[in-house]
Amino acid sequence: MLSFKITRVISLILRILSAIALFTSMVILGINNLELIPYKNGKLGKPYTSHFYDEVGFRYVFATAFIGTAYSIGQGVCTIIHMAKGNQVGHVTFDFYAEEVMSNFLASGAVPGFITAAQYLKMWDEINSGIDHRFINMTYIASGLVIFAFLSSFVISVFSSYALGRNDDDELL
Repeated sequence: MLSFKITRVISLILRILSAIALFTSMVILGINNLELIPYKNGKLGKPYTSHFYDEVGFRYVFATAFIGTAYSIGQGVCTIIHMAKGNQVGHVTFDFYAEEVMSNFLASGAVPGFITAAQYLKMWDEINSGIDHRFINMTYIASGLVIFAFLSSFVISVFSSYALGRNDDDELL
């Protein structure tokens, strides 16, 4: 079994990577847009720009990435403070349950991005097969980064469950 310090360092590294991935996902969704020209009854309509906030699924991915970034940064700061003080216990129970909730939240946040992107792709392929798929590819990347954050949160959750077990054993002795 890994020592407590090693699990704290690994958890801190994973939190930093998770925060970077979630922030990158927000940036990708924020700058990603698509120029659309509607075509109806043989006439071209007025062009407009589609953004992530035009679809509920993409907005949910953005909100999930925002909340996950804030959580990762906050927990990373707490981990650094506990490591600097030499406090080996910290808030083990809170860390365990918070990581469980956050990992489930991140998993549920990535799925709507994939589903909405697939619906867009299906709709565009029915209309025009020659459309540029850059918008869809970028949303897939943003949702994939949220999945990466979920996986790192899951690993942190496993480490915090080990810490919870060690904390319970210490209290019994």
